[in-house]
Amino acid sequence: MPKVAIVKCPDYSPQNISRSVKKIFKLLDLAAIIKPGQKVLLKPNLLTNLTPERGVTTHPEIVKAIADEVKDLGASPFIGDSPGGIGLLYERVLKDTGMKALGIPIADLEEKGMRAFRNPGGKVDPIYISNSALSFDMIINIPKLKTHELTLITCGIKNMFGCVPGLHKVNYHLDAPSPEEFSGALVDLFEKIKPAVTIADAVIAMEGKGPVGGELRDMGLILASKDTVALDAVCSKIMGFEPLDIPTTRIANQKGLGEADIGKIDILGENLPEYKDFKHPARTSSILNKMPLFFRPLLRPVIGLIKVRPKINAKKCVKCMICVNSCPAKAIDGKSFKINKNKCIMCFCCRELCRYNAVDLKESFLWKILSKTKKIRT
Repeated sequence: MPKVAIVKCPDYSPQNISRSVKKIFKLLDLAAIIKPGQKVLLKPNLLTNLTPERGVTTHPEIVKAIADEVKDLGASPFIGDSPGGIGLLYERVLKDTGMKALGIPIADLEEKGMRAFRNPGGKVDPIYISNSALSFDMIINIPKLKTHELTLITCGIKNMFGCVPGLHKVNYHLDAPSPEEFSGALVDLFEKIKPAVTIADAVIAMEGKGPVGGELRDMGLILASKDTVALDAVCSKIMGFEPLDIPTTRIANQKGLGEADIGKIDILGENLPEYKDFKHPARTSSILNKMPLFFRPLLRPVIGLIKVRPKINAKKCVKCMICVNSCPAKAIDGKSFKINKNKCIMCFCCRELCRYNAVDLKESFLWKILSKTKKIRT
């Protein structure tokens, strides 16, 4: 039976974080798998160059506490990620997120090239993974718990997307544009590079319009498991979702990559809390998620009429060009900053990567009607 540890942590003060992380290591007996002399990649969520108080990236104090425990076991920790977006300097991301100041060696997941993995039948084939990420003896995955307007949540499975170097992330959105297809591609990637343990930063989580523009939610928790699928299942339950309504969790469970049945997961530490008022992202597939699994395919022919599209807010936009350069479909005009609806694949990369919250959602007429009748949970 897989184990998921839930530990309370009231804030990001070094002493409280250190105490909670030590408890995580003890509950999961991580000393049994982390050996002296090993090189360990600490893989936080470094989506973009935002400071820790914005609640978008993994907090540096959690990364530091994990690194300290790894060093105490005789292993060597390194921090590494490949941030989203084009035109972001890795050094700037490391500095602004607080990772550079930790003094922990940095791994550049783009400097040593990549390895291609064939993925027959998958939407993304081949799958490219950073050689640098593959060179480590183990990976400790350190996601930030947030909602996500494409995948509903972003936690353990989704965080491994950062092991795909640079521009190759674009292929996932182009070749697998729907939420279900994209989630399947993420699971295919996860299958190729599974972390040894996942430790989720949920001291301050994000609800609503995540993963960048949502509201911060004080949860006061750190969660961890050697089974990333089980961890994601528990986290989604805490956030008020049914675990199998999260496409990445459901698909990974179906492929035998981990456990998604809460009843078959051993909860250690604290009891399983559940925030029934946790705000979920407004997304077309949230309608489908309320339907029985066998009924959902029948709705797909008409679901295109129920849309939310990204729209750039001219009053907030500072013309930094991140959205233009990072759009997989090249649907954003770099002069007018308008989105071509005929090219837009509704991957919401523009919204996800905009650090100024300048990308709004434009709702279709049918969406507005259903929203008013409370048939769509937002």
